[in-house]
Amino acid sequence: MPSSSTTPTSETLTAWLTERLAVHARTNPEDIQPDVPMASYGLDSVTTVTMLVEIEDELGFPLDPNVPWDYPTIDALTGYLMGEARRHDKTDAQDG
Repeated sequence: MPSSSTTPTSETLTAWLTERLAVHARTNPEDIQPDVPMASYGLDSVTTVTMLVEIEDELGFPLDPNVPWDYPTIDALTGYLMGEARRHDKTDAQDG
């Protein structure tokens, strides 16, 4: 997912998160199910935090450290991140 100042689509964000999870879980993206908890793929807390930092870098805003635990599936995380990205885009537009 290319970094940009615009809100990503849900599909693009889901695909990107799936790819990142697959890399960290050392599996194929096709094996990742968006409604299965990410911890089911063998992620430990260090890897989960690493993914959180990647998400922050990609989206360009900080996230609460509990986000991966509060939104444990790709589907849930995508929904949350889409709302946050829209909120940050509105804030950036108002500030600009």
